[in-house]
Amino acid sequence: MDEDLTVLVEGRTGVTWFLGALESTFAGTPFAARLRYTRTWIHDDEHGWRVVAAHASPGDRHSLRTDRPGCGQTSPGSSGPS
Repeated sequence: MDEDLTVLVEGRTGVTWFLGALESTFAGTPFAARLRYTRTWIHDDEHGWRVVAAHASPGDRHSLRTDRPGCGQTSPGSSGPS
């Protein structure tokens, strides 16, 4: 479940910041966690949007930043990374 998704696109490069809940099963054991990830994207005409770098860590709502320059100005969708 998304709590926060911020998208920044500059030319053919994009960055996404995500904070949300993840529930799944690993080796038959269910788990739930809060996750924060950052993905860096590039776009080209042959492949479209591709992730070139990613990082994930446990989520902490108190560290959520919404004051990054340019963040939140581009909505995720088919025209940019998400």
